[in-house]
Amino acid sequence: MPVPVHILALLCITIRRIPLPVYPDCARWTKQLKSEGIGIFLISHDLYDVFDLLDRVSVIKNGRLIGNRRTKDVTQDEVLGMIIMGKLPKAG
Repeated sequence: MPVPVHILALLCITIRRIPLPVYPDCARWTKQLKSEGIGIFLISHDLYDVFDLLDRVSVIKNGRLIGNRRTKDVTQDEVLGMIIMGKLPKAG
C-alpha cells in the first residue's frame, strides 16, 4: 500500500503585496491547505503573515540556520532578534 504524500506548497511572495481584494482569499486558501495537512513553506519578511498562517518559523541569516521555533512559543520581537542579531532568544 502506498504511503500518502503531503504536498508542499511553496509561496515565494509576500502575501500582503497581492492586490487587497485578493489577499483574504489567498490567506483563506493557505489556511485551508494547512487544515488539509498540506505543508506550507512561506518565504517572507512579513512577520504578521508568518504568525498568522504558520505553525513554525525558521530564520536563516547569511546562509546559516539560526534556529526553528513554533510560532506559539516565540514572540515577534524574539524572531526579529534572531533576524537582526543572528542569535536564538534566551530560554526563560
